[in-house]
Amino acid sequence: MTGKRKSKELSPRQEKMLLFIEDCLANHHPPSIREICESCDISSTSVADYNLKRLEELGYISRKDNVSRGIQVLRPIGTKLLDDSKVQVPLVGEIAAGKPMSVPDNDTVAEHYIEIARDLIRVTPKRGLFALRVKGHSMIDALVDDGDIVVSAPQETADNGNMVAAQIRDSSEWTLKRFYKKGDKVVLQPANSGMFTEEDVRTKFTFPANDVTIAGRVCLVLRQF
Repeated sequence: MTGKRKSKELSPRQEKMLLFIEDCLANHHPPSIREICESCDISSTSVADYNLKRLEELGYISRKDNVSRGIQVLRPIGTKLLDDSKVQVPLVGEIAAGKPMSVPDNDTVAEHYIEIARDLIRVTPKRGLFALRVKGHSMIDALVDDGDIVVSAPQETADNGNMVAAQIRDSSEWTLKRFYKKGDKVVLQPANSGMFTEEDVRTKFTFPANDVTIAGRVCLVLRQF
């Protein structure tokens, strides 16, 4: 694999293995450990197993005991390029557009992959896009409603006004909101004038900056009619 590293905590070999596993699962074919060895130029199954255990420890995959192809991806890093016109993006769960909701635990896996026209994505597909289904109505004034799907590019920072998937550390929750940095505070601003008052924003959606982690910036909304 060439180009910029996708994850500082993974070795180049581990990234290559994870991308191969993601591609296999996107085609509904969980790989065996021997297939991983062959595709990733790994000399022995013991070396592959060591790196798979490392991926599991870091929360990127899960494996079922005594099942040769019982592997699932929990934290995808790649977006599958189907051809010049389409990409596949993993749909990894739900995100609250209302009250914050719990972050999925280690048993959460991609529900499936959704196909998107490449022209709709204004960021490089290989950055590892991920999709989430919206739960709630707090972003309706931003044209994002319950049941829609938001596609996000993973990043740890955001500019004021960006719509982000944000995690609230102390309560281990994440939510879909507009991001605003105000001194040592972060406001996760809802967009539903009929649901929230300015006082609600000050008391319910303002957090110490150190308590908020950005998981990704929304780059596309898919409306569910």
